[in-house]
Amino acid sequence: MYTWLLICLTVAAVFIVLKLAYVFCTALLLPITRGALYVSTSRVRITAFMDAVPTQSGQLLVDIGCGDW
Repeated sequence: MYTWLLICLTVAAVFIVLKLAYVFCTALLLPITRGALYVSTSRVRITAFMDAVPTQSGQLLVDIGCGDW
């Protein structure tokens, strides 16, 4: 019984330490990124998206929310 309690408390402690590390690293990056982290989309995903969306020649496609402003 005490072994399971020790294991559960150890796992919980590891998760708490990892969460605190994440919060600390995020707090350090906020002044640099001004709150928005930029992650580029791979060419494979862009191509798959463009193939899945039916568009005609000359049609304008606007991705609302894209960009880093």
